[in-house]
This record gives sequence, C-alpha cells and structure tokens, in this order.
Amino acid sequence: MYVGQEAADGTEALALLKEHGGNVDGFVTDIVMPKMDGSTCVIEALRSNQNVPILFVSGYRPEDFMDRIEHLPNFKFLPKPFSLTDITDVVSEMMLRHP
Repeated sequence: MYVGQEAADGTEALALLKEHGGNVDGFVTDIVMPKMDGSTCVIEALRSNQNVPILFVSGYRPEDFMDRIEHLPNFKFLPKPFSLTDITDVVSEMMLRHP
C-alpha cells in the first residue's frame, strides 16, 4: 500500500492489502470499526506481514481491549482525542524504528 491508502473498515483494509500483494510499511487502525474491528484486521494482516509497526487508536479505555492486542509485536496505542502532531510524531518514531 502507498502512503494515504485508507479503508472504511477492516474487511476493506484486508482487500486492499491483498490487492497490493500484502506489502505494507505499517498499520494505523482504530480498535472499533464496522464489519471487522482493528485488532482482528491486524491479526489477519500479520499473517503475511509479521514485523511491521502497528498503531492502534481508540476513544475507548485500553483496559477494554488490551487483552486482544497485547501479544502483537511492534504496536503502540494512541488514545483519542489526539492532534495531527501527536499522530505524526508516533508514526514517524515507529517508521524510524522499523525501516
């Protein structure tokens, strides 16, 4: 996928991933999405992308979902609300660690 590629939900994200041959530099996803939640989408996507950085965002408390994602490699969590600077800084840091 290229920079700026986005999906409306987890099922669309997996379809885009397949369309692009499974190659991504990282994931930025909300925990709660229609059709397929962000953690399920990422778990499916990691089958072909084991070592990519993942940024989960959510307005929910981390305690409500952390048990679903804490075993995943290379993830960070950013609570909502956040600024454009906040998300840019986190994504930049993640990409520098996983070139």
